Amino acid sequence: MKKILLAVCGVSVFLISSLVVHAESIRQFNVELEVNKDGSIEVLEKILYDFDWQERHGVFRDIPNSYGEEMIRADVDFLSVTDEDGRVYTFNEEYVSGYDRIRVGDPNSTISGEHWYYISYTVDGVVNGFEDHDELYWNVTGDMWEVPIESSSITITLPRGDGSELSDVACYNGYAGDTYTDCTYDFAGRVAKYQMNSSLQGYQQWTVVAAFDKGLAAVAGYINPRVTPVYSTLFVDGENMGQVGYPIRVAEGSHEIEISHGIRYEPYYDEVEIVAGETVIISETLNRTMWGYLLEMVLPILLSLFALYLVIMLWYKKGRDPKGRGTIMPFYKPPEGISPGEAGVLVDEKADLHDITATIIHLAVKGYLHIKKDVEKKFLWGKETNYTFIKKKELKAKISVNSKASGENPLDFEKKLFDAIFSKSDVKEVELKDLQKSFYKKLPGLKDSMYGHATEKGYFADNPDKVRGKYIGWSLFAMFASFAISFFLTGAFESAMYLLLIPVGVVFFILSFSMAKKTQQGIEMYEKILGHKMFIETAEQDRLKVLFSPKEYQDVFEKNLPYAMVYGLDKEWGEQFEGLYEGVPGWYHGDNDFHAFTRSMTYLTRTSVRALTSNPNGGSSSGGWSGGSGFGGGGFSGGGFGGGGGGSW
Repeated sequence: MKKILLAVCGVSVFLISSLVVHAESIRQFNVELEVNKDGSIEVLEKILYDFDWQERHGVFRDIPNSYGEEMIRADVDFLSVTDEDGRVYTFNEEYVSGYDRIRVGDPNSTISGEHWYYISYTVDGVVNGFEDHDELYWNVTGDMWEVPIESSSITITLPRGDGSELSDVACYNGYAGDTYTDCTYDFAGRVAKYQMNSSLQGYQQWTVVAAFDKGLAAVAGYINPRVTPVYSTLFVDGENMGQVGYPIRVAEGSHEIEISHGIRYEPYYDEVEIVAGETVIISETLNRTMWGYLLEMVLPILLSLFALYLVIMLWYKKGRDPKGRGTIMPFYKPPEGISPGEAGVLVDEKADLHDITATIIHLAVKGYLHIKKDVEKKFLWGKETNYTFIKKKELKAKISVNSKASGENPLDFEKKLFDAIFSKSDVKEVELKDLQKSFYKKLPGLKDSMYGHATEKGYFADNPDKVRGKYIGWSLFAMFASFAISFFLTGAFESAMYLLLIPVGVVFFILSFSMAKKTQQGIEMYEKILGHKMFIETAEQDRLKVLFSPKEYQDVFEKNLPYAMVYGLDKEWGEQFEGLYEGVPGWYHGDNDFHAFTRSMTYLTRTSVRALTSNPNGGSSSGGWSGGSGFGGGGFSGGGFGGGGGGSW
């Protein structure tokens, strides 16, 4: 039963769709065509279009203006559209690639039933010349009608001439390329009449051929303009033939040529003699006018410089740090009131993994945790190094961001880091490799806390990460806009100089990473940090011996180590204390000599960066025309000039 119902539904849908498709039709498609002595033709199409019950605005008609693989152009001019009583229809002309279109009817009202459309137009240069005759090869209806054409006829009238007359006619019908001849014709003197014997289905067409004595109508030749700049406009005898780039058919004889390209180029004028069937090639480079130089050379440079000026001024006003003292003096100890994590944010305006690793060492120096190094054998000869963090005491104290002692007492983000490592209160030891299972989730919050702390403490005018993100977003939009605008202007003015706008967008993108602005307080602290970095970078054992007593070596090394890690100088800092500092810090277990300890700290930094950002689920959290005759076996449906199609709207 279900199968029967489905079959009935399918048949019903097919029948309904068929009725809809064939609800509209063309009852009659009759054409009167006159050939003029200059090789142009005047066409009057009398179309009786049946809209049936459908409410439509009117019809549209497409006439090809380009033919063949070489896209040879023939000029089409629509003259008028009326009904059978001569009442004028309103219509709009449109250009659809390869076609001239008229859209007939009122967009504010609809019609139904049968309506006549008398469409009048001219086409230039459509007479083909052969050795023993000239010929008109015309596609009457075209194959772009979706609706059936029930009846169609065409009458061709040649110009008057002494003893000149038609010598042969033919017709073809069907789909494009078919050679069926289901049509009748009759000719005498200079008049030929053709009639279709049956209707044409949707997308079918018919074509007629008329051969006549040579010299009766001007045979077309060709103008092939090869002009720089491209997209220049060609005028033949004052008539706009469109943009250059394709051969254009024109009647034989003398013609005045103009090639222009707006106000940016001086127009080119010439008079050419067209010979039937031959091509005149015009190769010219138009000369720029003063406006051309301004629009194609000067304006893009000025626009690019102005845009660059705006970008630089934006950075100067919003991103440039205030002036500090300008003199960097060495600081032999960490600046008062700033922790290693804060120093790391001030150094590069970023809260990164090195700052977090340095903070872990800082907490170890303060006695909150110990670090144990374990070396495990793997397989027969391999080894695997792992680190374990051991909680020594609870980290509970928090101080105000405005406290002067932030280098000594735990800060909010240090508390969050400590809790992220020892997330379970009853767990005293945590292996570094175990943190990769969950620590990556805590990183965004830790970084936000570090940025927020540096901002609240007055080192930055605003959260540097948010400022950077905002300007990066704007710069990406500006880069996209610069691409779009530059390519638009390059196309509009045909000047690659407008591509200079693209590097401006790139400059904005680069500067967006430097838009986090330090305050006066921040720049002063930054200079102190640079002084401290200078000390660590240039410290030598002889100088250390002068500045500090042997009893101070351990304290000096350990307190400065987290800052050296932030500066990326931990290896250099350790090398200066070899021979001065015996043994290893009390918070470190695993190596007994100082050299091995410093190497272990470098390795810990690398492995921590990998482990703390590792996501166990994968990834990381950071980060138709025929040039031949229509006779002698060369004719077919769809050949020749004319054709196109149409429909309702």
